Amino acid sequence: MYRFLFILLVASVAVLPAQGDTSATATPAPLTPCGGTVVSGDTSTMTASGENPSCGASTGADAWYEFTSPITGTINFDLCGSGFDTVLSAFDGTPGALNEVVCNDDSCGLQSAISIAATMGTQYFIRVGGFGSGSGAYTLNEGGLGQPSPNTAESSLFVNDTNAATVCGGGIATLSVSTSLGAGALHDVGVSTA
Repeated sequence: MYRFLFILLVASVAVLPAQGDTSATATPAPLTPCGGTVVSGDTSTMTASGENPSCGASTGADAWYEFTSPITGTINFDLCGSGFDTVLSAFDGTPGALNEVVCNDDSCGLQSAISIAATMGTQYFIRVGGFGSGSGAYTLNEGGLGQPSPNTAESSLFVNDTNAATVCGGGIATLSVSTSLGAGALHDVGVSTA
């Protein structure tokens, strides 16, 4: 009688977005019209980039994200629910020549939230760091394009550059349209809820 021993090795690999360790290696930030995208990471696995914000005396390890704004308007991010005392900041410019546009320390408890007054076509860099040299696990919440933070119960209306409207957060949106197309012009207005 023969005995066979079969060993089955099963590996499970989760592919997560890589965290950028500096502004030059920044990971694309999540952006959706109605927000709600969440990215998790851990700054304790990163190094200090030396590109420090003006608030929170934040000089420790940091993670970087970047995006080019598809709108002129407000874009919100927060670190509410993260596991340590965070500092969140945004910059424009280019790696090595960044200009801070907003910085926050302690907006939702010891975690941070920012609203970026974005300009369409401008590249922005988001720095996730800790108060002082603090580091740890974080949750970066994206609030959407022109939307309130996902941690609020507000509803709002997002109108993109093609004049398509999306109602975010439920509720009722009133959309008024006026044009100078003249008599007999047809106007199609559609509102979708997300």
